[in-house]
Amino acid sequence: MRVLVADSQSWEARGYSAGGGNENGWGATSSYAGGARPQTAEIIKTLNERCLEITVTNRLDKADFVLTLDHEGGKGLLQRHNMIAVFNKDGDVIFSKSTISLGNSVKDACQVMLGAKR
Repeated sequence: MRVLVADSQSWEARGYSAGGGNENGWGATSSYAGGARPQTAEIIKTLNERCLEITVTNRLDKADFVLTLDHEGGKGLLQRHNMIAVFNKDGDVIFSKSTISLGNSVKDACQVMLGAKR
């Protein structure tokens, strides 16, 4: 059984601003940074460790399933969730869930894919 792990499109944004002054003047500064936090390599590693019955492929035409996982950014460490979705060969979603642990997300997706092929 083969799975294609699709690139994550999640984003994390961070920003701050500060200002202050006195009778001699006033000043302010701000900063904003954002960017994608792809999880593809981490998902593949975790699948290889926790789902030995499944082979990860980079060829859509050979895949039985497509797995996507988005990792929420911009929240405190314990508030970030992994949103996972599994699609079958027809493109239909067969599983979606949100968990805090990447390992639990992958384990749950693995069980669904193995069950769907039986």
